[in-house]
Amino acid sequence: MSPSPANMPKRVFISYKREKSGDHNQRVYDLADTLRGHGIDAWIDEYDLHHSYTWEEWMEREIKNADFVLVICSQAYFEYVERTASAGGGQGVLHEMRLIRSELYESPGVNPKFLPVLLPTCVNSHIPTPLRGFSYYQMERYELIDAGYERLLRRITQQKIEPRKLGSVPNLSSPHAAPVNTPAPTLGSVPNLPPPPKPTTNPKDGAELIYIPAGKFLMGDDDQSDNPRQTVELTDYTIYKNVVTVEQYAAYCKEEGKDMPSPPDFNPKWSKRDHPIVNVNWHESRAYAQWAGGDLPSEAQWERAARGTDGRKYPWEGEWDASKLWCSKKDWGDSGGTTAVGRYGVSPEGCTDMAGNVWQWCLDGYNAGYWNSASSQVVNPVNVTVKDVRVLRGGSWYSDTPDYFRCACRLRLTPDSGDYGGGFRVVLRGLL
Repeated sequence: MSPSPANMPKRVFISYKREKSGDHNQRVYDLADTLRGHGIDAWIDEYDLHHSYTWEEWMEREIKNADFVLVICSQAYFEYVERTASAGGGQGVLHEMRLIRSELYESPGVNPKFLPVLLPTCVNSHIPTPLRGFSYYQMERYELIDAGYERLLRRITQQKIEPRKLGSVPNLSSPHAAPVNTPAPTLGSVPNLPPPPKPTTNPKDGAELIYIPAGKFLMGDDDQSDNPRQTVELTDYTIYKNVVTVEQYAAYCKEEGKDMPSPPDFNPKWSKRDHPIVNVNWHESRAYAQWAGGDLPSEAQWERAARGTDGRKYPWEGEWDASKLWCSKKDWGDSGGTTAVGRYGVSPEGCTDMAGNVWQWCLDGYNAGYWNSASSQVVNPVNVTVKDVRVLRGGSWYSDTPDYFRCACRLRLTPDSGDYGGGFRVVLRGLL
């Protein structure tokens, strides 16, 4: 693996010293999640430790393969790097800094990837000596969405950020957009060619893809207290046409050396390979999504793909119609289980099972008041502050209640809970 090409989400590794202060550690986690909410593949060693490597080998591999390394410069980090701290602990920090020194030595005078970051309560005197003189990024607000965060995001995405209103999140253009004001080619140069066609499948797992262009859409419904009607704006993204199947998930488990979840009675030994995978929790679903090169969809991304831009109540035109989705018709569970993907619940964008078959995990944490708050009034909204309860969308095979299948309906579940009526699909950022 090597640093990601220009048309892929940027990979960002976060180096920090874990401290006794839970507040400091939480800010690091929040920064990683906030970056992910803006399409950045951000991670720290606690999120993804591959035991097929020694810790030192893994750390070296991750730092070398990252597009950027964010060095969280706290007082404790500085003290361990400068060896002023007492013995014990901090060995990870010293090893990371040795790797950073080594890469800097190989590229003297150049800082292509190491970015000092100061969280609230940290000051520039906490920046270790090897990184002194580099541009640093100061987060001054505890919610992290401030001018310092915008500068950091601009550096990572290398995108122009439009002027914003105070308190809003930057309106980023797609990291895959063509450069503005491209100069005309000189004599003998390669001519400007049209962009390549948008991919139709993900080479990682063969999933069919649906491209959703940037723009605004009508989200929520006025009779939904936790999802009221409003206009939401998203940058472009690509979403799986179908939910992830048993076949796809089994191939992932084989490649990664993981165990399949327990099969439900209606799919013995996972024999129905074209049915949705179920009994996977939020963490397992997200691990697959990241393996596939993307993430779980945000609530807004999911709803935009389900209802289009015109605010329709169900994915299809008109009112409730049980023939357009896979669900129980009279009694709870009378449908007998899942069905093959791609047959029902088709949205105006061409996504299937956006109503019925399985509930689908979203990236967001559940907060009943989130869509009534200022936090949601941004481009690409995603609730990254709540972590103990996550959102599912779309309804399932075992329900016969029409309201569950509305595009605006939100279900909540703890992220470590799997369910025989729950699966997921994947979102990729813009073009592959």
